[in-house]
Amino acid sequence: MQTISKKLIDTYLEYLPSGRTPNWVLGNHDNHRVADRLGAGRIDALNIYTMTLPGVGVSYNGEEIGQEDGFVSWEETQDPNAINAGEDRYLQFTRDPERTPLQWDTTKNAGFSTANKTWLPVSDKYKQTNAKSQSPANADSHYNVYKTLIQLRKKSTLQDGSVATQTVGKNVLVVTRELKNSPTYLSVLNLGDQNEVVDLSKVATNVVEKSLKVEVASVGASNKKGSTIPRGELKLGPNEAYVLSTDL
Repeated sequence: MQTISKKLIDTYLEYLPSGRTPNWVLGNHDNHRVADRLGAGRIDALNIYTMTLPGVGVSYNGEEIGQEDGFVSWEETQDPNAINAGEDRYLQFTRDPERTPLQWDTTKNAGFSTANKTWLPVSDKYKQTNAKSQSPANADSHYNVYKTLIQLRKKSTLQDGSVATQTVGKNVLVVTRELKNSPTYLSVLNLGDQNEVVDLSKVATNVVEKSLKVEVASVGASNKKGSTIPRGELKLGPNEAYVLSTDL
C-alpha cells in the first residue's frame, strides 16, 4: 500500500498544473467508508496522510471518528441503484451503508435525530463509535487525533512547504514537509499489519536535530503526543502512525 500511496502522491503533484491546488479525498457518499475499504485500524494513519499533504484535505462525515458502514436491510433500502437491482442483488449496488447517519452519541438515533425513524437506519455500532465518547480532551481517540491535525495544518510548513515522499520496507511511508526558517514535519505511517522499524537518521537527511517531537500519534501508539524521541530507530506497531517535528 505504501508504494501505491507514494506513486499516487508523486504522480499527482508532478502533473498538477502550475498554480493549482492539490485536493486529497479518500471517502465520499458513493463508496464504502474508509474504515471498511482500507481497514478500521488505519483510520488515523489515513487521516494523517491526507491532512499533512500540501493543499486541501477533504473528509467525508464520520472519518474523523473512524465510523464504519451501517447495515441497511432490503426493506430499509433507499438507494435507487440498489432498488433497481432487486432484493437478491441489492447489496452489490447499494450506497446506503456509507450514508447511514453520523454517530454523535449513545442516545436515540445516535443523537442524529429525535424522530421515531430516520431516513436510513442508524448503525448498530453507534454505542461503540460516536463523537461524544471520543471528545474528552484526554481521550486517546480518533476524534482528538483529527482535531490535532486540523490545528497542525495552520503551520506555515504544512501550508507552504515542499513535500518529499519515501518508502521504508514494504509497509512504511514517510512524507517530509520542509520550509526555510520553519520546523520540518515528518509523517511516518505504517500502513501494514506487521511491526516495522524505521531508522529516522536515514530519512529527511536535512534534519540535524538529534531528537524529534511527537505532534500527532495514532490511537494506542507507543509514543504519545508531546513526547520526544531520539532520531534513531523508531519502532512501529501495526498501523501505527506519527507526525514528528523539529519544533522542540
